[in-house]
Amino acid sequence: PGIVFGGFRNMPTCWEGQRLFDSSPKVLMVRDPRDALVSDYFSTALTHAVPPPDGDFDDLHLLISKKRDIALRMDIDSWTLREARSMNKTMIDYARVAKDPNTLVVKYEDYIFEKGALLRAIADHFGWTIDEMLIGLILEWADVRPDEENPVEFIRKVTPGDHREKLKRKTIRAMNFPLRPAMRLFGYR
Repeated sequence: PGIVFGGFRNMPTCWEGQRLFDSSPKVLMVRDPRDALVSDYFSTALTHAVPPPDGDFDDLHLLISKKRDIALRMDIDSWTLREARSMNKTMIDYARVAKDPNTLVVKYEDYIFEKGALLRAIADHFGWTIDEMLIGLILEWADVRPDEENPVEFIRKVTPGDHREKLKRKTIRAMNFPLRPAMRLFGYR
């Protein structure tokens, strides 16, 4: 009770200016937007579930199917460049929260292989107590590290810097321009 969790994709702007939200401790995890775009390409093209058409969900089925079709028709470089401005906007929408002194901003890259440290940082930020036994129990199921990349799995690779392996250098240079505001905001070079 009293705890809200949300995914990274869209800032819930309905909370902005709400006294309780503004005064509450928050954690915001960010990821290098270039890596996030590579990950999103694989999710969109291969792993996101496409709900079957079913009256109430026809619009959702059509939207996700259309995005999948577009991703499958494009190479990863073209698709990530196409989505870069949208990713920048998504990340910039969190600027106010990121600058809030009640927010702990953590980077995916700093914690993906140090999830115990992430749990300790979150607990400390909220004033919670967490012991090593509980951390161990959580890490048993949460610390998933594939031995090798599997493009059709939800947890495909995990390793930071994947954009350098998947994208051409000229694509990365081109992406850096529309992503510059988000990269600056969150300290990415």
